[in-house]
Amino acid sequence: MQRLAVAVVLLMLLSALPASASQSSTAPKRIIGYYTSWSIYGRNYQVHAIPAAKLTHVNYAFANIFKGKCAVGDSEADLKKFYDGDTRQTLRGNFNQFKKLKEQYPHLKLVPRNRARGSRSRASICSSRGSIPASTRR
Repeated sequence: MQRLAVAVVLLMLLSALPASASQSSTAPKRIIGYYTSWSIYGRNYQVHAIPAAKLTHVNYAFANIFKGKCAVGDSEADLKKFYDGDTRQTLRGNFNQFKKLKEQYPHLKLVPRNRARGSRSRASICSSRGSIPASTRR
């Protein structure tokens, strides 16, 4: 049942953003997925299962804003969880999994989402700088 719920949510989130009439012929289509850091727990939906070949962007929930800077939202999921091939000296957790996913799909962009609601300036903090590793953002 949980896998079905994840699949339904993922399918809903794999929709393309509508382009405005003035951009329809020039702007590339964006296909955006949504992945939550806590998906690795009860749902057991891992980063490597994201259909990256079909996406242009992944919104990653959640990052936190702390003293005007972007910070990890769930340090266990983001940085500490061990996967095959991880060592104590390497980046681990979801961030390392996204780094590996980007090596395989370089077109994919990771966009950290923050917990604050209704603030574009706060969202841009997490998208452009902070503690989210640059290799996973661009």
